[in-house]
Amino acid sequence: MRKKGKFIVFEGIDGSGKTTQSFSLVKRLRKEGIRCKGEREPSDGIIGLIARGAIRKKIEFRPESLAHLFAADRLEHVVNDIIPELENGTSVVCDRFIHSSLAFQGAFMPMETVLEYNSHTAELITPDLTLFIDVPPRVCADRKENERSGADLYENVGALTAARDNFNKAFVMLPRNVRIIDGDANEQEVFARIWEEVIRLFV
Repeated sequence: MRKKGKFIVFEGIDGSGKTTQSFSLVKRLRKEGIRCKGEREPSDGIIGLIARGAIRKKIEFRPESLAHLFAADRLEHVVNDIIPELENGTSVVCDRFIHSSLAFQGAFMPMETVLEYNSHTAELITPDLTLFIDVPPRVCADRKENERSGADLYENVGALTAARDNFNKAFVMLPRNVRIIDGDANEQEVFARIWEEVIRLFV
């Protein structure tokens, strides 16, 4: 019987470096001979593309509708892509998951309601490891400002601070194999901390 892959999730406020670190982890796992695939949320599916349009303010939705949109994209992503890969023995590294919805949509509506919208997905799958890259909101805002002009729906210090606070609440509400990683260091130091947590899944 083929051994199931590991499901590893990266969380963090925008500008925390989680996307860069998720790419680095996929590369390192493959270097170690571990089959893995990188995924992200919103996904690259039809629903995910609509959600990305909302984040970039190209489409407007009510908070409840947006939360449903993210939940629907996640369910399709899990059922059609993530679970089949895991069952085939491929580990999956995903940039954002349920905690992100709790943190970001939770800024506009009750977090309990957001969790209810994601209840089916939460019943289907639990990450083997969730890595929260913790970086001060001001540092993240400065990083995003240096990267590109213009800000999306969540890229300002106030929103980032609220999201960081909500992530901490989300980890209490849904405490699923979460590890907090100090991300206020250089890229190599942060990855070393991440690798210490990840390698334990494969030994």
